[in-house]
Amino acid sequence: MKVSVRAMSTLKYTAKKSKMLFTIENGATVRSLLNLIREVDEKLYNAISVNEGQLNPGIIVLINERDMELLQGIDTKLQDGDVVVFLSAVHGGNMVSSDRNF
Repeated sequence: MKVSVRAMSTLKYTAKKSKMLFTIENGATVRSLLNLIREVDEKLYNAISVNEGQLNPGIIVLINERDMELLQGIDTKLQDGDVVVFLSAVHGGNMVSSDRNF
């Protein structure tokens, strides 16, 4: 089975590629996909994972545009053609100064 992985926001700068294609076994989960990511891109893996098998709390994972947490979390089974997006909930930006007081 083939699964597309996309690294978004600040993660695209960490990853060697912002789009990757993985071949996975039937019954593979997000957890097993993380192990494949580790083999290909250790920096990306370290950015999205804090402990063995645990995602960084600042990472949002979407599977076919649905939040992984609304499915079975990290143990969500993947299917052929799925698109898995890793998105950093925390990212930089510039504050625009204005005359308003906040």
